[in-house]
Amino acid sequence: MKDARIRIPRSALAVLVAVVALTGLLFSPARDAITGLVPVATADPALLASQRAAAEAGIERAHRTAAAQVKRIRGFNLAITQAQADVIERKGYDDLAATRRAAVISIAQAFKMSQADLVAYVPAAEARMAGLGEGAVTTVLAPGLYEIVRLAGDRLVKIAEATSTELTGPPRPSPSATPR
Repeated sequence: MKDARIRIPRSALAVLVAVVALTGLLFSPARDAITGLVPVATADPALLASQRAAAEAGIERAHRTAAAQVKRIRGFNLAITQAQADVIERKGYDDLAATRRAAVISIAQAFKMSQADLVAYVPAAEARMAGLGEGAVTTVLAPGLYEIVRLAGDRLVKIAEATSTELTGPPRPSPSATPR
């Protein structure tokens, strides 16, 4: 009678050993021992505050630039009626404010604020941002905060451009009260 053998390729055996080892690390006290060896770093509260303030300033700068573009276009002699221009302008400003608010909420979420802290933070941040001067902020933002500011800036520019395009477009007939 022949010896019964199971043939397993070495590569499959290596993968199997690696899977078992990883499973053991993920679901065992060994994981706790290994993670205990890795020091946990926390940022200085002053550094976090400067990062938050710089992100807020970047968003406010983009918001002011976009709002200034809408205001400048609104000052032109437009082909649309005053009432139409007022509606378009108001919608543009509302969209800009909503985008700024969404970016502020994203900052709060990046800082892992609780819902209660977020509710208090957003209006306070918007008030701080409204009071910011035109001075340049020279803080280099952390990558996550930079991405929030960049995306908000891109969105604010698109809103300003869309509002400007709509303001400078051809006159549109007012909606009639009776169907035709």
